[in-house]
Amino acid sequence: MDNLINICHQIEIGGYKVNYVKVGHGPIAIFCFPGLLASPRFTCKDLIGRFEADGDKYTFYAWDTPGYFLSRLPIRKESDISFDADVELCAEFLKTLGHSECVIIGWSAGGQTGIQFAIKYPQVVQKLIVWGTWDLFESDHLTFHHDHRDLKNLKEEYLEERLMAHGLTFEELEYHWHAWFDMIEREHFNQDVNIWNKKFKKIQCPTLIIAGDDDPFGPIAQSQHLHRQIENSKLEIITGAPHWMQITHLDEVYNHMIDFLK
Repeated sequence: MDNLINICHQIEIGGYKVNYVKVGHGPIAIFCFPGLLASPRFTCKDLIGRFEADGDKYTFYAWDTPGYFLSRLPIRKESDISFDADVELCAEFLKTLGHSECVIIGWSAGGQTGIQFAIKYPQVVQKLIVWGTWDLFESDHLTFHHDHRDLKNLKEEYLEERLMAHGLTFEELEYHWHAWFDMIEREHFNQDVNIWNKKFKKIQCPTLIIAGDDDPFGPIAQSQHLHRQIENSKLEIITGAPHWMQITHLDEVYNHMIDFLK
């Protein structure tokens, strides 16, 4: 799928002009959270192509995260830098488009948003699919987290691509990148596991958790814990898959999803 612009639409929700991709016309509606400050053009392009090929079965939506990329009118408000804000914006998005029920899927930080959406709106979520995500981090993961918080540690070509797509200066992108990482650290490091386990128990829908055994950001132990805590969940581990498994191991990721959605 080389030209996503032809399947992009725009809708105004929560004060943001949100750009989103829509493919397919099938009876099963799917909404995708594409990741941290992310656009599906970067994180899920090939996956969207697969769902488009099965468009008689699925209607697939994925947004440019409100406040960023083509949804950066306006740029993200500081008060909205939270997973809960994305949850509320998604609820408004689905309601505006006329979907009272939906399959929610999410990658990385988008998986965490999907989990929190399923906790808060269980009546909306028919099924939940997350991959490359986490639940709670221990202090020994802080060094890895801080390394990725530093934009200067990103590959130069990846950083340049991000800056051009966001239309931001390095300093502007760095501010928002740090704000999101700091929020994740506050909410997901060294927290009371019992409180979070009670939250996970609120997820009522069938849930698929996909993990790669070569993914340092979403360690298998995290996915295993999610699997134990979320009733009616299924865990699939892909050998050799890194964090960006929807790109490197597209066939396996998509096949697990489709088998689960049947």
